[in-house]
Amino acid sequence: MAEQPFEKLAHLDKLVHEPARLALLTALSSCDRATFTFLRKLTGLTRGNLSSHLSTLDDAGFVDIDKRFEGNAPVTYVSLSDDGRRSIARYWDDLQAIRTQAAAYQPENASTNPAEDIPTDDEPTDDEPTDDEPTDDRPNDARPNDARPEDDAPPGL
Repeated sequence: MAEQPFEKLAHLDKLVHEPARLALLTALSSCDRATFTFLRKLTGLTRGNLSSHLSTLDDAGFVDIDKRFEGNAPVTYVSLSDDGRRSIARYWDDLQAIRTQAAAYQPENASTNPAEDIPTDDEPTDDEPTDDEPTDDRPNDARPNDARPEDDAPPGL
C-alpha cells in the first residue's frame, strides 16, 4: 500500500521542522541577514535557546554567523547559507505537497459523508469504557472513604 500523506509528515526534515529553527529559517529566508537581537525579539527565544538553535543550524551548514564590533558594541549577524535556503524551500515544498495530498486523500474504509463517521450517542468511542470494562481508575484519595488503606489502621495512629 502506498504511503499515506499523514505518514509523510514523519519524514519531514527534523532539523528544519523543530518549531524554533523553523521560525528562524523562515525569518532568515525573507531577508539578507538579521542581527541576533532582532531574531531574539522576533522569536521570543531566550539568548541561550537562540544561541543553541543557531549553533545547531550553523553546524548543519544552514546559516552563516558573522560576529563583529560596530563601534565598541559587539554585533552578531546571521544569514542563510545556500544550503539553508535550499533546505527551507524544500521543506515548504514538501509540506505543501503533503497538504495537497491530504486534501485529496480518501481512506479506503471512510464513507463519502464524513458525518457518517462520527459516532452517535449509542456507539461507544475508543476512549469510552464499555459496560464490561472496569471504570474505577481514580487515585486512592478520590475514592470513597471505605476504600482508603488508612481506614484499616487502628484508632489513634
